[in-house]
Amino acid sequence: MNLANIINGHPPEHVAIISRNRATTYGTLVDQVAGLRGGLTELGVQQGDRVALIVGNSRFFVVSYLAIVGLGAVAVPLNPSSPAPELTRELVTVG
Repeated sequence: MNLANIINGHPPEHVAIISRNRATTYGTLVDQVAGLRGGLTELGVQQGDRVALIVGNSRFFVVSYLAIVGLGAVAVPLNPSSPAPELTRELVTVG
């Protein structure tokens, strides 16, 4: 099973994520992941590409991560609190 497909098959009205006191249902999550996946495809992201993910702990991380891996790309999570030189070094390291 593809990790990105783990959200499929759940009742769309059931809560999938609670982040910052906001509930997101599976239906909304599936729609958001599909929308972002489409946007990434339009930008030219392909299987095997590395995509930096600079998002804190939130539903946006989950949506972004699932969209990226759903394309077969590699999500590279980076700490948004890291100083710019550290982020630059990490980005250079992962290519």
